[in-house]
Amino acid sequence: MGKAFGVIILLVINFIMITSAASTIDSTFSSFSKLVAIDLKLGSSVAFGRIAMLLIALLGTIPVFLDAEILSATTISGTMVIGLTPVFLFWNKEVPKISFYLSVIGGIVFGFILVFNIFPKELIFTTGKYADLLWVNVWGILTCVILYWLPKWIKK
Repeated sequence: MGKAFGVIILLVINFIMITSAASTIDSTFSSFSKLVAIDLKLGSSVAFGRIAMLLIALLGTIPVFLDAEILSATTISGTMVIGLTPVFLFWNKEVPKISFYLSVIGGIVFGFILVFNIFPKELIFTTGKYADLLWVNVWGILTCVILYWLPKWIKK
């Protein structure tokens, strides 16, 4: 698209994309090193944080050598976070704490169902390249909403 507007616009778009990618990588590295060094108390030195960053960089690169596609990574992680849907939709409703955990775990389970391609074909009602992704997410969100409200319904 940028090429249609000329070289200058193409360079500006590339600069924006590179800056955005660098920001994301920076956040990933700093969050992971904080998680392992401070939150999990596995180390306390700056060197330990840097080693943690190196480790996540190496582990994160492995899928590149396994013929991974960018869309695969984003769709799987997107599916795994569908458990947050009811948390954000019903933020002002009073529910037990377990509702959050059930919903989030439900989303993670549906992410693994997508990864291992074990979703029942009988529950896919359309065709197309991404029909399985669509229906895993539709059924996943529905399940997460039910899991979110289930503890409140049981308490009544």
